[in-house]
Amino acid sequence: MKKKLLQALIALVLVALMAYLGRKYYDQLPRLLEVTWPMLLLITALFMLMRVFMGEVYREALRALDIRIGHYEAFMLAMIVSMTNLLLPRMGMGAPALYLKARHRVPIADFVALLLPTTVLQVACLGIIGLLCQGYLWRFAGLAWDWRLATALGGMTLVSLLCLLEPMHVPERWHGRLAEFLRRFLRSWSILRASPRLVLYILLLQAAVLVTQALRLWACFWALGQPVSLPAVTLASFLGQIGSLIGYTPGGLGFREGGIGLGAAMMGVDVDTAVSAGLLDRAVMTVAVVVLGQIGAWQFIRPVMAGQWAAPPPPASTPAARQDRQP
Repeated sequence: MKKKLLQALIALVLVALMAYLGRKYYDQLPRLLEVTWPMLLLITALFMLMRVFMGEVYREALRALDIRIGHYEAFMLAMIVSMTNLLLPRMGMGAPALYLKARHRVPIADFVALLLPTTVLQVACLGIIGLLCQGYLWRFAGLAWDWRLATALGGMTLVSLLCLLEPMHVPERWHGRLAEFLRRFLRSWSILRASPRLVLYILLLQAAVLVTQALRLWACFWALGQPVSLPAVTLASFLGQIGSLIGYTPGGLGFREGGIGLGAAMMGVDVDTAVSAGLLDRAVMTVAVVVLGQIGAWQFIRPVMAGQWAAPPPPASTPAARQDRQP
């Protein structure tokens, strides 16, 4: 309990700090009221499409454990993840993991660990696509080559690919959270890599998530009357995504917008408009997540909390099943 209270306090302090640092952009908020309804609907549709792709990532990862869930169920679980992250930083997987354990008898640790390689695949996609966009802007748009950005994107790509392609072994003498994290990652990756076709499909889904996210931010720029090139917005979106991953605030609040602003400055895009676009994207995302996440929680999480569902036997490939068969 004390740890959770400390985490909540840290998140509140960071949100207050972000609000203070971003005070000079408050005069940009009235611009959001000028956005037309068709553009709002387009941005909302792109967000929902992104969560469809993310839900498919969960669905395909669960297939590696012989768990079958429907497309709608996967989409709603993705919305619940987003809604939980808006309330509790880094706790988005808690509610879906609880549901999958009660409904499908998927051990929470197995599900969370299985998503680790899919996140690494997303980081690899982010680095590769980011380098391609930077190369395009340098070759065809006359943008100066930024070695800092290239080094960051290249480093992310290299580390991700090494984690996936280079055989690793965690010595038994290693203990602690990092050692346990690496062991879970390696076990999960061994399950996924048994099917190269599945890995390729998840890789394409993660690329679709990132591209759809960039298209959403691009639409936000157009909605504010500021047309910009898609490769430049893609890089800004990717830096915003990195900010969300490392940020310790609800939904990456402040960190994502800061990353978008930083990316816009590096790409020669007006920073004020970039921050406004990030806030517009945040507003649309929050409304969609709260509405659809509540529906998903009522359909899937409420019966679990009420104990209305009896779970089927665990699939033979899961560690839980192997434990059940032991005398």
